[in-house]
Amino acid sequence: MTALNNQQKQLLFDYCLGLVSPEEAAEAESLIASGEEAAGIHARIKSSLVPLEALETEPCPDELVEGTIWRVNNVVRSSQLKLEQLLADEQARGRAGRSQLWNNLSKAAAVAAVILIGLAAWHPTLNAARQRYWRQRCQAQLGQVFQGFRNYISDHDGQMPAVPTAAGAPWWWGTRRTGWRRPGRESSGTTRSANTA
Repeated sequence: MTALNNQQKQLLFDYCLGLVSPEEAAEAESLIASGEEAAGIHARIKSSLVPLEALETEPCPDELVEGTIWRVNNVVRSSQLKLEQLLADEQARGRAGRSQLWNNLSKAAAVAAVILIGLAAWHPTLNAARQRYWRQRCQAQLGQVFQGFRNYISDHDGQMPAVPTAAGAPWWWGTRRTGWRRPGRESSGTTRSANTA
């Protein structure tokens, strides 16, 4: 005989618990009689249910039934009261919606005012910090220029860089107009940066 499927196993289980109709009971009995696997399953289920037969069945006390019904009614009544209260609150909120809108707008305006006051208070502080930053940056750049001058002086035997100009001529005309030559060097006729040697 073929192995039992899940539906047949479920039928045997329900039969052992007494949860089947008369037609299903007849089908389960024929399964038990026709196959060893069905008979083994039936025997194992019955043996595991034997300790339950020692328990005495007692009817449900009337006080328990009445207490349960009373609690259920209280829960239903309190939920009905909460629902009515919520509906009343929603109706009241609908009427007061306009005042709530003004309330929200006034809160938003108050927050905006606080932010503007905070920005006004921080503006001088941020401005001072910005000025300190630019001062430090300027000092660093001037330090680099001074370092370039020191390097030039040390490379040229203590002489400062100079650009000779003709009287009344702009300083940037320098060596091109006057033909000035640095001592000890050949001039190419072009101006040179103070940082280059």
